[in-house]
Amino acid sequence: MSEKNINQENTTQTVEKEDEIFNLAIQQYNSGEPYDKVIETFESGLKSSIRDSSYYTCLSWLYILRGKSNDRKKAIDYAKNALRYDGMNAQAQYNLVLAYMLNGRKGVREEFEKAISMSRDQDLESAKNNLKEAMSRNKSVPEYDKLLKWIEQA
Repeated sequence: MSEKNINQENTTQTVEKEDEIFNLAIQQYNSGEPYDKVIETFESGLKSSIRDSSYYTCLSWLYILRGKSNDRKKAIDYAKNALRYDGMNAQAQYNLVLAYMLNGRKGVREEFEKAISMSRDQDLESAKNNLKEAMSRNKSVPEYDKLLKWIEQA
């Protein structure tokens, strides 16, 4: 086997492992595992997928949902990293808007307009569904409802 074939084989194995970790984390989230466990799984996958915007986007969302003391800052950082690796990641932009709102930042409407401008129909539906799910998990967060209304009016 040539060196090129070995490298391709290693790359394929790495990608498959990254997909397995990502899928495991999604499965954990969907089955209602504690946020800490899902975050740990995503962060372990991120170590080998450092430029994968999807990991950062999911971690941003999980830190928003978990809502511990410095989670909002982490949510902002992860959303910004997701956007650094994929500047058209609408979900990461919505996460950034929501994290800013939760942090009490003023003037987030401009960031929201960026999210709308990069959104396709499925991005809008996904954002709405995510917010509805967040509201079902924790009804006492008015920012979820506020952002959902903004999206529905867009």
